[in-house]
Amino acid sequence: MSSGDTPPFSPAEQEQARLLSAHPETADPAAVSALPEPLALEVLDAAVKARSATLAEKLSTSPNKALAKAAKKALYRLRSMGVAIPEKRSEPVAAPTPAPAFAAAAPASLVSAITGTGERALIVGRPVRGRIETAQIVIADEHGIVHLGLNELSRGKYDKLLRDAHRPGAPSAIEISFEEARALVAEGAGINLRTRTPYPEGLEAVLRHLDLTPNETPPAVPPPKEGDQAEVVHGAALHDEPEIAQWLPPVDDLKRLALKVQEIATSPLYLDDAQRAAQLRLAIQSAAEGFLTEERRQLYGRRLWWMADFFARSGRPKSAAIARAEARRLFHAAPGVFSPFVLRMFEKVLTLSGMGPKLPPPESPAERPPPGEKRSPGGLILP
Repeated sequence: MSSGDTPPFSPAEQEQARLLSAHPETADPAAVSALPEPLALEVLDAAVKARSATLAEKLSTSPNKALAKAAKKALYRLRSMGVAIPEKRSEPVAAPTPAPAFAAAAPASLVSAITGTGERALIVGRPVRGRIETAQIVIADEHGIVHLGLNELSRGKYDKLLRDAHRPGAPSAIEISFEEARALVAEGAGINLRTRTPYPEGLEAVLRHLDLTPNETPPAVPPPKEGDQAEVVHGAALHDEPEIAQWLPPVDDLKRLALKVQEIATSPLYLDDAQRAAQLRLAIQSAAEGFLTEERRQLYGRRLWWMADFFARSGRPKSAAIARAEARRLFHAAPGVFSPFVLRMFEKVLTLSGMGPKLPPPESPAERPPPGEKRSPGGLILP
């Protein structure tokens, strides 16, 4: 080796790197950081090959900029391989940026209930040149902001839009403050970033106009409280609320259960209706229990937490209390009684198969929009 060559690593350093690479999922980040950079990168690479994100997560905040950068690249590689990277829970929940100067003059906003597929429609207005720049936004809780429409209305027309939301037969919506609307937009844009869903055209401009930074921290649901189990016994009653009456399992789960229901209905193995009813109950229970993965518990926990606030603001305190209890228990996988709310959601499949009681019709004549009226996927009337 010439005098200009980099000296080889010491045997002790090489042995330390070998030991750390053998079990990268339990490697001490401090020990890895103490290695020469090429050896530290080899340990990181071993962690990626082992599909372990622990080391890369901890080194991503290393004061060694080169090592932190390599750790972030390792996390990206792991995500690309389908490895779930847990959210950082130690960080404080990001809040929307301070309200811009025009916030005091901003009108109220409108937001719809959550649909069975996790969509909410939001209408938020910003004062501009004596008029109201109106953004019509659809936020999907699994993808982020998926639709954006922009319009400019007079103050009078915007006020009429708010009044029309309360007329008989109008889709369910509540008024929220401008700051609450900003928080929803920031949260929705953060979901786009987390899920790598492209922004709809014009969203970056809306974020600038609302003086917002995307909030990538998923909203949390508080832990269960004493008395929640007594409340969730009534969880099936939430499906009597018109906003939740049409919630059904995702299409794939619905199809699987529908096939099972059809099989039970036509099988010669069951001698009478009582046997078929017992098998149907078992099939529904099994489907509902298999449905509740950790991801879905958190997803539906957040949906119900939002709907609890919606019920409270629309004068339904009992449903709000049940929804909060269901949300807390679902989100945190509380032991005890299985969710009657989720079980009822699967029982609705019987209605679709013609083997159960009929649900309320999807839309009564009074709820059908007049000819030419535009509505968002969440049901809000659009200007």
